[in-house]
Amino acid sequence: MTYVSPPDGDIDSGSPMTVALLTALRDNPKAIADGDLGAPRIRLPALGSTVAGDVVQWGVSAQRTVLPDSELIAGRFGFLQSGSVRVACETSFYGTVNLHRRRDGVDTVLATISVSAGWSLHSFDVAVLPGDFTYFRFDNAVSGYGYFRSLVYSTAGETLWPGAILDL
Repeated sequence: MTYVSPPDGDIDSGSPMTVALLTALRDNPKAIADGDLGAPRIRLPALGSTVAGDVVQWGVSAQRTVLPDSELIAGRFGFLQSGSVRVACETSFYGTVNLHRRRDGVDTVLATISVSAGWSLHSFDVAVLPGDFTYFRFDNAVSGYGYFRSLVYSTAGETLWPGAILDL
């Protein structure tokens, strides 16, 4: 898709609605969001910043199973804003769960959870910058199954704009 800048003569008072103008009005927002050639760039400060809080902005209640003697990477979320966000999930796991943040191509373990039995709720406030993403890595090195559910990302009420990586 290509961004089309309608000429002033097509949008002045009294100009007719044309297929080309309506197509540009329909397609240009997507072209802007996709960063297409010639499209105006969205400036990240326009998205605002975030503060970790209890207002859920994105969540998935689905349950994932981690098989014995295996690993699972889940809950990847990319950020377009700076600030902080609260990441929470429930686990029932026999192994280790690490919350990671990738920034500028470097992975950092932000928290390690060792769970032995039963469902546990875990919550972490994470500092983020545009381009960061977070994810959970589950290492199940024992014979039992591990479970992961109810992943949520929360702010103090600010809209959380997800980046390109988003899954459970």
